[in-house]
Amino acid sequence: MRVSENKPSIGVWYDAYRGGEWAIFNQDRSPMSEDATFEVSIRKEPAAGAVFVHRDTPENTVDNETYIDHPSTNGNPDAVLSVTPNWNPGGGAGTYNDHPVDVRYDTDAEKWAILNTDLGPMPQSAAFNVEVSEGTATTG
Repeated sequence: MRVSENKPSIGVWYDAYRGGEWAIFNQDRSPMSEDATFEVSIRKEPAAGAVFVHRDTPENTVDNETYIDHPSTNGNPDAVLSVTPNWNPGGGAGTYNDHPVDVRYDTDAEKWAILNTDLGPMPQSAAFNVEVSEGTATTG
């Protein structure tokens, strides 16, 4: 997801109670600006790379970073990751992460990490949609 003209950190959530719809929202719970625009990708066919949900746990998180442990990214510094905060993977209760996010490769751990770029702590149980593909990395 690529974002323009919307300053708060955004995320997506699944509303099972409104007919199973996805929504984009501001993590700080402020109203969405009327001129906000988003580039949304929806996969109707299996992606060429991996697509999965990464969940933050005490075992994979240090301060403002959560480390991804996945065969498509481990030991692969050339992987291209797109990440989107997901408030409630699978529906139900969710976790807010009101911080801008990005990714980085940790050469010592040989793993990718999703990080809060403002150095805010990663909230427990934060979740992210992750797509590993060829091309240009994006975060949203």
